[in-house]
Amino acid sequence: MSASRGSVIVTTYNRAELLGYTLASVTRQTLPVDRFEVLMCDDGSTDDTAAVVDRFQDRLDITRLFHEHDGFGASRSRNEFYLRYHDDFADLPARWVMLWTATSRPAWRCRGPTTGC
Repeated sequence: MSASRGSVIVTTYNRAELLGYTLASVTRQTLPVDRFEVLMCDDGSTDDTAAVVDRFQDRLDITRLFHEHDGFGASRSRNEFYLRYHDDFADLPARWVMLWTATSRPAWRCRGPTTGC
């Protein structure tokens, strides 16, 4: 049986100065990086967001989805679960195992720092 995969969806807009901290927190989680992808949903940033994302390409399976103002991110996820959080939310490692356990049940999805169905 192959390992389940999930998506970590990070939404951002002109927050390059915080985005590095957020992506660094994703690299420190306890789930192996081959078990999830990172979808970086950039809502038309005009700052250094692309350069920040590029710095993490060698450590994460990360895809930058650039589109101006249409909220398309979650619809691109095709995995068993998704975790969505914003560019200034940098405490994923402490919560990852709890969220992964909760999302292993098909009826549950995660959004932000809380879990619900």
